[in-house]
Amino acid sequence: MDLANNAGKLLIEAKSWKPSTLNNIQGVKFFNQFKAYLANINMQSTENLIYTFDKRKLLTEFGTDPGRFPDAAAAQNAIRQEFQGMLSDGGKAQEVFDANPAFFQGNNIIDAPQLQSIATDGNLINHPVLDFISVN
Repeated sequence: MDLANNAGKLLIEAKSWKPSTLNNIQGVKFFNQFKAYLANINMQSTENLIYTFDKRKLLTEFGTDPGRFPDAAAAQNAIRQEFQGMLSDGGKAQEVFDANPAFFQGNNIIDAPQLQSIATDGNLINHPVLDFISVN
């Protein structure tokens, strides 16, 4: 869904995934979609992109199927871990960075090797470049 906000164009991607499908983030289809969103000429910062995940599919308060999370923060952490796993792959980090260097440079990530290093070291999970992820 495309909208506008104070930062310009806003792209919102809504995901209605169960915990067992979060590993799709590291899959080819999701990766290509994410890369395409970043390549959008209007995608200048995390304020231009929102990936929102449906809490009703992820949290224990809405169901008892295995793998549900106790709260939105735990679910968001798991989602961030999947993004971190995806970007730990040097080839994927390079492709994503090349799709929109300004998006990453605006978050103090100067190149693809640094992006991969931050992910591999386990530090991407708390990096502001992933602030576009939400659980609602």
